[in-house]
Amino acid sequence: MRAMAGVALVLMTGCSAAGLAIAQAEPVPVEARLSREVLTVVMSDGMVCRAAWTGDGPLLPCGLKYAVEPETRPNPLRQAVEQVAGALQAEGLISPMARVVVTDRGGKIWVFEAPPPVAD
Repeated sequence: MRAMAGVALVLMTGCSAAGLAIAQAEPVPVEARLSREVLTVVMSDGMVCRAAWTGDGPLLPCGLKYAVEPETRPNPLRQAVEQVAGALQAEGLISPMARVVVTDRGGKIWVFEAPPPVAD
């Protein structure tokens, strides 16, 4: 009986230590979205960070850096949609196409496409 209690205690301690290690892991970026003026990055812990994107800069309050590289040559279909939206004065409904690069303090890099690619 004592042996089983000891095994249970060891297993519970191991699970607690594993849970503690997971809880202390640094949150990482999991999603990046662009509007006409704002970059929004969602972190793995649910924190939302925003910046007025003009190319690159700090992403607060996450303590990350970002760089936005706008698409300079979108495909013809995208150009047609943008022209129609412009004619309807609805440019704000179409998010910009860009590559978003997010870097943490340690130099680790995450790359996102905005808007995200359509899943099959």
